[in-house]
Amino acid sequence: MIGDVMDKKSYTKPILIAVVVILATAGIVFGIFSKGKGDSKPKSETSSTKTEDTANNSDKKLKDGEYEGSAKGYGGELTVRVTIKDGKIADIKVVSHNETPEYFKAASAILDTMIKNNTFDVDAVSGATITSNALKSAVSKALIKAGADENTVADQLKNSSSKISKGDNSGNSVAGRYGRGKGLRRHMRGGSENSTGGIARIPRGSYLRDGVFTGRGIGYRGPIKVAVTIKNGKIAGVRVLSHSEDNPYFSWAKSILRSVVNRTNANVDTVSGATYSSRGLISAINDAVSKAVTKGGDDSVADGGHDNSGNGGKKPDDNKGGGKPDDNKGGKDTPPPAVEKDEMKKVNDNARELMKKYTLDGKFLDGKFVGQSSGYQESIVIKSEVTFKNNKIEDITFPIYGDDPGYKPMADGILPILKGNNGMKALATMKVFGIYLDKIYSSDNMYETAVSLVGKRYAEPLKGLKKTQGSSFVTDMVCKVLKKYMSEQLEEQKLFDSVSGATVSANGMAKSVYDAAKLSNDDYKTGNSVSSLEILKPTNKNHFTGNHELKANKDLPLNLKNVKIALKNKDGSSKEIDYADFAKNKITLYDRDTGKEIKDGMSLKPYTDNGGMVAVVKHTPSGRHAELSILVGDYSDDYLTGLEYSVDDGKTWVPVKSDSLKMGNWADSQNIADDQTLDLPLSDYGKEVKIRVTSVKGNKYTYTQRKHEVSEIGKEISYFRNDADYKNNSNLSYVLHIKFKGEIINGKTIEETKLIKVKSESEFVNNKEIKPIEIEKIDSEAKVLGIANLPPGLTYKDGKIVGTPKVSDDAFGSDPKNPNKITYQAVISVQKGYTIYRLKLPITIVKE
Repeated sequence: MIGDVMDKKSYTKPILIAVVVILATAGIVFGIFSKGKGDSKPKSETSSTKTEDTANNSDKKLKDGEYEGSAKGYGGELTVRVTIKDGKIADIKVVSHNETPEYFKAASAILDTMIKNNTFDVDAVSGATITSNALKSAVSKALIKAGADENTVADQLKNSSSKISKGDNSGNSVAGRYGRGKGLRRHMRGGSENSTGGIARIPRGSYLRDGVFTGRGIGYRGPIKVAVTIKNGKIAGVRVLSHSEDNPYFSWAKSILRSVVNRTNANVDTVSGATYSSRGLISAINDAVSKAVTKGGDDSVADGGHDNSGNGGKKPDDNKGGGKPDDNKGGKDTPPPAVEKDEMKKVNDNARELMKKYTLDGKFLDGKFVGQSSGYQESIVIKSEVTFKNNKIEDITFPIYGDDPGYKPMADGILPILKGNNGMKALATMKVFGIYLDKIYSSDNMYETAVSLVGKRYAEPLKGLKKTQGSSFVTDMVCKVLKKYMSEQLEEQKLFDSVSGATVSANGMAKSVYDAAKLSNDDYKTGNSVSSLEILKPTNKNHFTGNHELKANKDLPLNLKNVKIALKNKDGSSKEIDYADFAKNKITLYDRDTGKEIKDGMSLKPYTDNGGMVAVVKHTPSGRHAELSILVGDYSDDYLTGLEYSVDDGKTWVPVKSDSLKMGNWADSQNIADDQTLDLPLSDYGKEVKIRVTSVKGNKYTYTQRKHEVSEIGKEISYFRNDADYKNNSNLSYVLHIKFKGEIINGKTIEETKLIKVKSESEFVNNKEIKPIEIEKIDSEAKVLGIANLPPGLTYKDGKIVGTPKVSDDAFGSDPKNPNKITYQAVISVQKGYTIYRLKLPITIVKE
């Protein structure tokens, strides 16, 4: 287990320090700050002068009122409602969306920025670019309805779509490109990018003076403070002084700490699954290290920085590496000298022997077979369904493709080859490619390992390559070496040309297809009747990996007694098997990364640092298998199963009926979900509501509001846990989102609802008292709550709209056909039961 004092890479004089994004919905602080010479403010602040009052970017004043706009996000259409008051953006609400919750919460941070700067033209949130841009587009459309110039907005939107907070190039990615780590720390929460938390730079000729220096960064929950010890000019250790992060995420994030020791910076990859916590740690370390720098000359990337030369900031030797960095096809080089021929013959013979070993014999059982593997995201599932007919692959589909979708069109180039006459050879080639890639990447000396596999001439570009240069860069370098070798020496040019630019993703697809082909091949030989193995318990399922999850307390022996699987047969029958009967049914569990057997009662201490393991549950006779993620951390078995509310300041508590509570989904099905709908009696609306949760052991935990808001129909209020309670029960969510029963319906006309009727003239003269507009109830249960967006000077009182319109002269002229008229779309809110209807009432004012 990692202690408080950890090994860490230090930064030297950061030009980029971590970024802060404030989640408006949960009040959560995370992200990256952008900081450069002469620029001490976050980007959103330094650009505020430029963007202020550009919501319409014209001389026109936006018309007060509420306006809706829609745009396509990552999960479909989303709609916003923008409130304009005094000609400026006063509020933005998201009416509906289908985005992934984690990314939606992150992207929602830009809403406050838009309101503050009075413009949609703001930076997208790092890691949630697609959703951010959709929100900006939707707001821009609403502003056009409010009177903003359409052409100007279109130009702004075009420029704005490329504006992204520092550190983002991934869109709404589920995990960073190529997370080749072991254990679970790279996939648990779907980190948004595999980038550093900011690049540290150190002036040439400068050095770090010895001593202890403190630094600060921003994590998922807030500030992270560290003390960094510098000894002999390098990081000797890091101690975490304070933080507010959640376990197990912070435990996973701390796994980076040992990697920074003996470095002069913390320019390392974040931990996917704990991206923001690890980014905060990296930034805090770099902040501390910057204080130890003794100034020198021009800035340069400190050792281990992400320099694309692969030489830690040094200029690459032009005589090394053979070929352009982006040359994936690997043209023929000068023939190797005679002294290399024996070496090349040896490595080629080994490669061909390995390919022969993995080439299936061409006898396959007809039917559909399911395979599973991973691609660029090592811990994300690629599931294939492969149909065999007459000993050939007839069709390949991927019902689950967890890898980066942007690379799939390029990776699909391999499919025609797999379905062709040389399909089995191609599968074997990709199998060997994957084996070599894993061997080189996991080696302590990647160059020497590459020499043993592909020979010195091909391994040369990997000389001096270090994992500290970034997983993506290292992977790309190794891939180029392997593609060049296999294209030239094993004559697989056509295969690698077909997937140029997405070789690792294609390799993941091929491994999944190979898995299915192996099952078909084995079934042909053995007559096996089992079609699949499915995990029944635990029921928790990870949304990103598709794996079932078992949560285990790091201080207790592993408990597998509740694990249950089902063997399903081709005839439709199935057999359920409890863990106690695994052995006699030849069901085994082993660590996917190490191959070691996993047993009930074993110690979990070796898995604490990585946050757990991925276990393979396998039926040995049939080869059918499934993966079970075993999460190791500060987990509690005191599950949260109840919810209570109080409308009298906690004097009495009313339990919510269990059948109306929503349980957690993929994240945690044993606890109630962190979003609930509360069905209050109508008489309790308008009161402040207190909330608490109850556990299976009878404990009660009160959540509190940060604002004293009262309940309203269809309203959602956020309640936050007491951090002291979290120390006693780690099942407590950081925030509960309580929505009060009811709905708000927009877009209906007064005539359609038949709730009210309006007696009114159609037009009124400016600066002259109007004849009262009478609002009369038709439905006895209807209740008029109020009227918004009335022309200046008019009010709603005692069932009537009264007053004298006071519209300024410069407000007229928005309609070229009627320059002396302006129409306001007043909105009447009418409640019936648990439904509020927002009905539009046009009121036209004529210039006197």
